[in-house]
Amino acid sequence: MGAPAHASSRVATRLEAQHGAPVVVAEHWLAARELGPARRALLAAADMSCAVHGIEVRLTPDITRSYDLAAAELVVRYAAAYRERGVVGVGLGGPEVEHPPAPFERVFRLARDNGLGSVPHAGEFAGADSIRDSLERLGANRIRHGIRAVEEPGLVRELADRRTVLDVCPISNVRLGAVRSLEEHPLPDLTAAGVPCSLSTDDPALFGTNLEHEYETAASLGLRPHDFYAAGVEGALCDVETRERLHRIGQAFDWDALPVTPRTLETHPSS
Repeated sequence: MGAPAHASSRVATRLEAQHGAPVVVAEHWLAARELGPARRALLAAADMSCAVHGIEVRLTPDITRSYDLAAAELVVRYAAAYRERGVVGVGLGGPEVEHPPAPFERVFRLARDNGLGSVPHAGEFAGADSIRDSLERLGANRIRHGIRAVEEPGLVRELADRRTVLDVCPISNVRLGAVRSLEEHPLPDLTAAGVPCSLSTDDPALFGTNLEHEYETAASLGLRPHDFYAAGVEGALCDVETRERLHRIGQAFDWDALPVTPRTLETHPSS
């Protein structure tokens, strides 16, 4: 999802839900002047999803990389104000190559000081340095994408040793041309090296996917779907009780029933 025209006045909200099938992710752009009512509506919907469907929802508002630092700090302050309603972290998205992580170091320090996790996008189109800076400068708890870590074996070992979860979006990566094909996707290499990876959709409508398709795709690469769910739970920004409940859900789910359907994809989705 590209940056909006008036990036300084907008906030991206990422919803994450852990449930019987694993992580569901969606994004919404919200004008700052509408943030109060819109945020309350999102929080009410999150509460309802838990009460009615048993789906746990946590929110991690995204800072867009083209924001100035004052606007980025505003995102953090809004996020901190809603910590008690399920906002658990702050992300960093948008044009990665043009806007590296380093300028946002102070903003993410503010987020951590306010009890928020750090979940930046890195290593999708920019290389391993983007991931390393996100770890060292932004204090990343988990990394959105992170697939270009494979370019630096030392970084792969570090991610595995630190148990830093990469939220990988295989179909988006192919659609956008970050990798040339599913057969060449580095996900099998990352998991074989012990890097914990979850699966996500990035933007389901834009990329013609959903979470079921992502899991089918991973299974078609010879990977075990349960491992991705377990990684998502391991890296979830949640309390111990919620994490234990999610573990039990994963143990009870029939992972062998998921179909394995190889998909043929084209790069660059039509607009």
